[in-house]
Amino acid sequence: MKSGNVLLGAIVLLIVATLGIQQWQLRQRLAAVQTELTAQKKPASDPAVAPASADEIAELRGTVAQQNVRIAELERRLETFNRPGEQITRPRADLLPPLSDPNIGTSPKRSWGPEQAAGAPDTHAAGDIPTAWASREPDAGLEWLKLDYERVVEVAQIRVRETHNPGAITKAVAVLDNGAETVLWEGVEPTVEPPIEMEFNTLNGVYARAIKLYLDTARVPGWNEIDAVELIGRDGSRQWAKSASASSTYVER
Repeated sequence: MKSGNVLLGAIVLLIVATLGIQQWQLRQRLAAVQTELTAQKKPASDPAVAPASADEIAELRGTVAQQNVRIAELERRLETFNRPGEQITRPRADLLPPLSDPNIGTSPKRSWGPEQAAGAPDTHAAGDIPTAWASREPDAGLEWLKLDYERVVEVAQIRVRETHNPGAITKAVAVLDNGAETVLWEGVEPTVEPPIEMEFNTLNGVYARAIKLYLDTARVPGWNEIDAVELIGRDGSRQWAKSASASSTYVER
């Protein structure tokens, strides 16, 4: 029976590797067409790269997202072949070329890095997917994620898109310009099925352009992953974070 599990595990691992190569090729193509559009559609230096439209870019991004979901599902199946008591690890998907977000600039995003929580949502399915932030360890206890925004607003609501094992957020604070923290919300977040956009209503009279989320990662087993955080002002304005930092990240493993 053990030999059968080893064989099945090897087959699943081979499929994951094949999908990883396909995903690398897709990301190479997407990076090429995004660079081309940024250069105002100048002829590509590589004759093999044909001009691409915005529709083609959208299709490529969708294909990459689907591949991420398939890889995550296969990784979970692969984990079932681990022996009892053996620590479960997941492949270092950040070894693949990271996908850049044109809404935030040209800097590439590392898989599961805190920068994945900046910008608009780009993780469109539930699962352990590298386009969301994940802490270094899955159940290590206290962790935090800090989001920085373009403009100061009177904070009305924080909307957090959680895509894997939601329910670990224990507190949301506003980080003032002098570094002081003002609690906006504190309590027990409900445990629900992902993906979810969890809404946290806040107290009146707090102005800020930085938000910090505290998580108890031991509360909900597994990695608690956040894709994006929207800051909503009392003037009706909405902002996605321009940058993000965290207490730890899976990239550090």
